Amino acid sequence: MSGFKSCLVTFFAVMLVLAPAAQAREWLVPSQAPTIQAAVDSSISGDEIVLAPGIYTDCTTLNSNNVAHIAILRNGINLRGETGNPAHVILDADWQGRCLEMRGFADTTRITGVTFRRGKASNPFGSGGGVFAYNAKPYFKDCVFDSCSAEFAGGGINVLAGELTVENCVFIDCSTDNIGAAIRTSTTPLTITSSTFFRSQGSALQYANEAPVIRQTIFTGGDMRPINRNNT
Repeated sequence: MSGFKSCLVTFFAVMLVLAPAAQAREWLVPSQAPTIQAAVDSSISGDEIVLAPGIYTDCTTLNSNNVAHIAILRNGINLRGETGNPAHVILDADWQGRCLEMRGFADTTRITGVTFRRGKASNPFGSGGGVFAYNAKPYFKDCVFDSCSAEFAGGGINVLAGELTVENCVFIDCSTDNIGAAIRTSTTPLTITSSTFFRSQGSALQYANEAPVIRQTIFTGGDMRPINRNNT
């Protein structure tokens, strides 16, 4: 290789090393993207979707099983309500499907300051009325799960083969026809802190395998034993 070509190769190699990585950004809904799913589709790993105050009802995004969702998230994308107050940002599925789904995530997904209302999971895909997660690591903080239901498991949240953290959240009037009115986990470490489970219709929390870590949390007003373990 000539000296000139060698210099060019060295120059471009140095430029590649010094080139800045793509900068994470915020996607504002609805001002920059009309729906939550549109913001997800425009985002890359490291971005954050910020929801303006309002009620989000577009439960039309279908997964591979043709189950409707308000949004299907992707790895590395976080979601938060703009004000931090969950009363200001409501995802209302109107019992037409789930609020959110996430699958195959290596990174923790942080969701903050949002209410999930009237999410429903119907058989044969009857798990995770509010949120369904498989092989994912959702972290919910300052969220409310209101009147979410699942015919099989996890009226509010269902997490399989992942990790779940719940901090300062409220589960109210969540229900199931089978197990886990508010939360169901399987092969999933679970930590719950400073949260309230109110009027669960069915056992509020159902877990398999590893026992959950629960701190400063209240279970009240439910119609069954609040915490149960099984092998599914």
